[in-house]
Amino acid sequence: MQSENIKKIPSVVTILKHPEIYKFQNHIQHSYLVIIIRDVLNKIRLAEHSFSLEDIIKKVKHAIQNMLISSLKPVINATGIILHTNLGRAPINETVYNNAKDNTLGYCNLEFDLNNGSRGDRHKHLQKIIKFITHAEDVLIVNNNAAAVWLILEHFAKNKEVIVSRSELIEIGGSFRIPDIMSASGAVLKEIGTTNCTYPADYQKAINENTGLIFKAHQSNYSIKGHTTQVDVTDLAKIAKKHNIPFIYDIGSGLIKKTALINEPSVQDAIQEGADLVTFSGDKLLGGNQAGIIIGKSSLIKSLAKNPLMRVLRVDKITISLLEECFKLYLSDKKLLEQNLIFKYLSRSEDTLFSMSKQLSLKLTELNIHNTIVKSFGRSGGGTLPDLEIPSYAVCLSLSKKDRLAEMIYQRLLITDKPIVGILKEGMLLFDVLTLENSDFDLITQTISSTINES
Repeated sequence: MQSENIKKIPSVVTILKHPEIYKFQNHIQHSYLVIIIRDVLNKIRLAEHSFSLEDIIKKVKHAIQNMLISSLKPVINATGIILHTNLGRAPINETVYNNAKDNTLGYCNLEFDLNNGSRGDRHKHLQKIIKFITHAEDVLIVNNNAAAVWLILEHFAKNKEVIVSRSELIEIGGSFRIPDIMSASGAVLKEIGTTNCTYPADYQKAINENTGLIFKAHQSNYSIKGHTTQVDVTDLAKIAKKHNIPFIYDIGSGLIKKTALINEPSVQDAIQEGADLVTFSGDKLLGGNQAGIIIGKSSLIKSLAKNPLMRVLRVDKITISLLEECFKLYLSDKKLLEQNLIFKYLSRSEDTLFSMSKQLSLKLTELNIHNTIVKSFGRSGGGTLPDLEIPSYAVCLSLSKKDRLAEMIYQRLLITDKPIVGILKEGMLLFDVLTLENSDFDLITQTISSTINES
């Protein structure tokens, strides 16, 4: 039976000439089309049942389209998690993106000094704005904050001890652990204090002739409460200065300056209080793209910049341009709240969020989709502000739990042209409005309606 089916399979040439396939020759060269067709036909030969020519053409067409469609695509985030690591962390404002795009299309002066026509330094483009905003002496950019921490440890403390409080041996997302980064860099971890209490005397006692750095990590994705004591930045800076040891502060989440919205250590404060080097991410509270930003003492930054591994860790023109536009927003509190989407979402009032939920609910009701508005709590996410619960509202679809409709619709919404990521919780499907825009509502409601009707 299988041999009979194989005989009926059309040739590669026959499929190539089919009008539904031939039109793709304008998008994919002939040799690649042949490879795709052969792959489909090989799978059909292994099948236990026969396929019509129409079925085969559909399979080939689907395989070609899958090759042409981008794997990375925009999604609608209805989870209420602002810095959603799985959804690209910080969402970037369209104006910020367009300004950066204009500076990077075609050629640009990435490493070309326009003043004298000589070779330039790519990091110079960010020095002016970042030094002005953070009050640091100098700046260096690498491809993420883990790389920033690793580079500092490798450069200043290889085969030397690095003093860290036990309460700050952090893990971010399961892949960034301070002990592992220490080991990979060649530094020797020197734990001091206890889980909940560390004192200045603990640092003093740990310092010896083989001490390379004093390292502090901000507890950005967890909190320790109750009987706790930790040494503040000012006191650590004094200890480090007394013993002529560099003091590094990994502030991770990267709040640039104090704000009424967020109560946590800022990059500005860390520099002012005496940290020699401060590291933080570009795609967290800064509201930009992935990058590791190192700021601090000019002598240390210049030494780091000469490390041969900077060639491995350096960033490109798009990263530099986007970061520059993100830092420019800090020149105006008004622009920061309007164009930094992290601050925009964090500043939304409960009344605003309730009004948004009513609009979304009404649009769904108009399409005969039963729903209710429920209270919810959004989160900052992305390894930031672990204790922050943001009062919000979500629209919950009225679906039968018995038939597991919520799970089925949740999955189908993930494979639409513009996927919608909601909240699947206890057999319910919810859409939190904290991380939505009003302009999303028509697409959300139409997509949900089409998905339910197909169920």
